[in-house]
Amino acid sequence: MWIRSQLLHRLDPPLTSSSIQLMLILFATSHLSSLKHELIDLIDRDCADFVNLNTKLVDVDAAIVRMQAPLLELRERIEGFRVTIEGSILVLQSGLKKRLEAAAAMEAFELLLDTFHVVSKLISVLGVVLVGD
Repeated sequence: MWIRSQLLHRLDPPLTSSSIQLMLILFATSHLSSLKHELIDLIDRDCADFVNLNTKLVDVDAAIVRMQAPLLELRERIEGFRVTIEGSILVLQSGLKKRLEAAAAMEAFELLLDTFHVVSKLISVLGVVLVGD
């Protein structure tokens, strides 16, 4: 502390408290002005970015409007295709059900036919046995 005060008194003209205050005020004013300019530059830059973003968003809105009609048309076509596919599936399921019923009926018929053959052979065997007695 003593060295600082000795150095301050040796300056020509010697610094007084009012001159130090004036220097600090000038430094603070200069620094404040620099900060204001920097703040204005940042605001200008951000404002330009905001305007660019806003312009891009308008372009996106326009693109969405342009794409909306073809997308709705595509949706309708897909819905029609889906309805057609569902109809085809119902027809195929009905045909499969009929085929399964026919297969079950055929199996029952084959069992009845086998039973008929067995009964016919049994009658033949019994007829031979009865004729022989």
